Amino acid sequence: MLQTDLVYKYISPEPEQLQTCWENIKDTVKSLGGARVKYSDLEHTICTPKTISYLAYTDSVSVIGDYRHFFPRREYRAQRPIVVSERFSLDQLIEKDHIFRRTDWDDTSVALAWYQGYLHLFEARLNGWYPLTKIGQESQNGRMIFMYMLGTDLGIWNSNGRLSTRINDQLKKLKDESEFKHFYNRLWDTDYPHTLGKQLDLAKLQPIVPMGKIGRDI
Repeated sequence: MLQTDLVYKYISPEPEQLQTCWENIKDTVKSLGGARVKYSDLEHTICTPKTISYLAYTDSVSVIGDYRHFFPRREYRAQRPIVVSERFSLDQLIEKDHIFRRTDWDDTSVALAWYQGYLHLFEARLNGWYPLTKIGQESQNGRMIFMYMLGTDLGIWNSNGRLSTRINDQLKKLKDESEFKHFYNRLWDTDYPHTLGKQLDLAKLQPIVPMGKIGRDI
């Protein structure tokens, strides 16, 4: 699913910042004499990761390189490619510079974040932050986020290694709508001890500033 205008309505940079960054891109292209621009050649205080993300959304640039999947992808590739091979800090890309961890899961490495206008789940690994949800395919992420918020299987979210595989295996069991409805009803059935007295506590989140950079393999 491609990003929509509504997504970026409230997170667009100031017009002056966009114009200044665009001028920096054009000046860099002219000085280097090539069609492609490396992000490392731009002025980072002017062309922040969020500004590049917005320019990619508006088809002004297309992001290529090792971390292209962290930026919006459009139906038509823009004529001005930006090569991104740098590892940004996660807080440089997410909205409000915060992630949200569950207050009752102190040991888990998974957190929610507003990213490109959508909720996404990120996992902190030794080599950086990795998205567990699918960037650009947000319509497929609801069930994973739903599982995280309800917290019915701490063992899955606490796993060391292959976390996304374990979660996806669990989600495959819920692929059919009737199975998912049964799963939902069971979660809120007070006859099950894991739901008794916990309904109001399951979705309590704590905002924190994330430490570390984005990871390459997604």
